[in-house]
Amino acid sequence: MSLLELKSIVKSFTPEKTIVNNVSLTVEQGEIICFLGPSGCGKTTLLRIIAGLEKLDNGTVFFDGKNIINVHPHQRGFGMMFQDFALFPHKNVFDNIAFGLRMRGDSKESIQKRVAEMLELVDLTQFSERNISLLSGGEQQRVALARSLAPDPQLLMLDEPLGALDRALRERLMIDVRDIIQRVGVTAIYVTHDQTEAFAISDKVAVMNEGCIEQIDTPQVMFNHPATPFVARFLGFRNLIMGKISEDGEVITKLGNFKIDTTPHVVGQEVTILIKPEVVSDVNYKSLNYIHGIISGLSFRGKFYQVWLQSHNEKLMFEVPNLSGQRVGEEISLPLTDDQLSIIGS
Repeated sequence: MSLLELKSIVKSFTPEKTIVNNVSLTVEQGEIICFLGPSGCGKTTLLRIIAGLEKLDNGTVFFDGKNIINVHPHQRGFGMMFQDFALFPHKNVFDNIAFGLRMRGDSKESIQKRVAEMLELVDLTQFSERNISLLSGGEQQRVALARSLAPDPQLLMLDEPLGALDRALRERLMIDVRDIIQRVGVTAIYVTHDQTEAFAISDKVAVMNEGCIEQIDTPQVMFNHPATPFVARFLGFRNLIMGKISEDGEVITKLGNFKIDTTPHVVGQEVTILIKPEVVSDVNYKSLNYIHGIISGLSFRGKFYQVWLQSHNEKLMFEVPNLSGQRVGEEISLPLTDDQLSIIGS
């Protein structure tokens, strides 16, 4: 049985706008799931409904087999971590972590022991008496995570917890966050708009768009097989081409015909092709599919050249490891591997 189950969740703030639109999903014990999507897609609202901070209009939330929609937030036993960390500036590190334990009425001895465990977990043992204002952003993030985990929550919810940090610091901390959550073994729901963050931290990703979940999968499956054009674009893929299935199973497009192994053999069916940008490095590679066009932009990116290709009024982007002196304005023909070509949703 799943630990958390959402059934047909609906939430609107105005009659004209449904923020969460008939969402159903399950979360297994010990799983880290990420709600990923652009601002306004409903991911934070869905998190707040699970936490009990927002009342739903329709649907049911089950936790450990029990309906909890009428259970008060403080009675659900969930932990919450926010983007701004919400730490108490007038309290030191120890007192911030101990706050929830004291509110719960734990004994002084048990609080001392638990805070010491949390400080060790987040590698801040020497910071117990440090004032919050003297901590770096990364250290504050660790204190906030320790405070959320100290009461031993049944479910940990994190709402853009790295959003206030710069990119370099986020890159360092996202692996630490996943490692800490896994070591504790707590089930977690993580909200972010950042694909890299979602893929690095979660076991499963739920991509949301306009209140609906477009796809739930592991990061690997989602990256290799995006279910919809929206998911593909949100993951950063630019090369999406409309086509139609021919009688011999090829996909006919204005860029030419493509042979794709996963082509569904339904003659006349309209499909969307995803062409991934990474071009094969082997100059002698013989492909069944090629893309031809004029170079409209060129940028050296270290391990590859970013090549913008104009082909039949379509602007495509590729990452080419080797260029033989080609310049902007010149024609180019690029081989496409089987892994580069797929039909969205197939």
